[in-house]
Amino acid sequence: MKAQFKYALRSSLMLRLIALAAVILLNLVFGLIGLFGPAGSAFLITAVVLSSMALCGIFVTNVIADTVSLKSVFGTPHGYLGALAPVKSRTVLLARISCIVCEDLAALFIGIAGVVLQSFILAGLIGSSPGDFSDRPDFGLIFSGAVIIILGYAYVITFTVFGAALKTCVFSGVRGKSLLSLAGVAASLWLLNLLNFALVPFFFAERWGLLFTVGVSPGLSVSFAAYCLLALLRPAALFIASGELIERRIDLL
Repeated sequence: MKAQFKYALRSSLMLRLIALAAVILLNLVFGLIGLFGPAGSAFLITAVVLSSMALCGIFVTNVIADTVSLKSVFGTPHGYLGALAPVKSRTVLLARISCIVCEDLAALFIGIAGVVLQSFILAGLIGSSPGDFSDRPDFGLIFSGAVIIILGYAYVITFTVFGAALKTCVFSGVRGKSLLSLAGVAASLWLLNLLNFALVPFFFAERWGLLFTVGVSPGLSVSFAAYCLLALLRPAALFIASGELIERRIDLL
C-alpha cells in the first residue's frame, strides 16, 4: 500500500513542481513589487492578467499529469507492471485517485490564491486593518464549502476512472467502445443522481432536465452531514465498481 502511494505521488511530480514553482515565483515577484515598489495601475492590471493565465496553466498541467497517472494503470507499457503488482486493483486505484485529488486541489488552491492576492493589491485591500471590514468570515461556511469542492472533485475523478474501466474491461474489442463507455458513464451518472431523493427530508429537490438536484445549505449541521455522506457514497460506489472490473479483466490501451 505504501509503495503504491509512493509511485502515485512520483507520477508527473516534476511537471507539477515546475508549474507550481512558476506560479509561486510569478505571484511573489508581482506581489512584492505591487506592495512595495513604484507600481502603477497598468502594472497591477498586468499582474492580475498574468496570474489568471498562470491559474489556467495550473489547470492544464493538472489535466496532463492526471492523464499520465491514469495511463500508467490503463495503458501500456506501465500498465503491465501494475497488472503484475501483488496488490489488489482497488489499492492501486485508491493511491492514484487520492494523490490526483490532493495534488490537483493543492495546485488549484495556490493558483487561485495568487489571483486573489493580485486582485486585492489592485483594489487596495491589502494592508487594510481588520476594522475596515464590516463582515467577519464564517469559518463554518468556508469549511463546508471546502468539503463540497473536495467531494465533488473526487466524484469527477472517479467517474473518469470508471469510464476508463468500462472502455478497457467491458467494451474492449468492441467497435465504438469509446461511445459505449460514454453512454455507460452517462447512465451511471443518471442512476447515481437519483440518490439525491434520499436527501429530500433535509433539502428541497429541483429538476434540471433529466437530472435532479438538491439545494445545499452550507454550514455545520445534521443535514449537511447527510449530504456529505451521500456525496461520499457515490464516488465510493464508482471506485468499488472500477476495481471489480479491473480484477475481472483488463485489456490495456
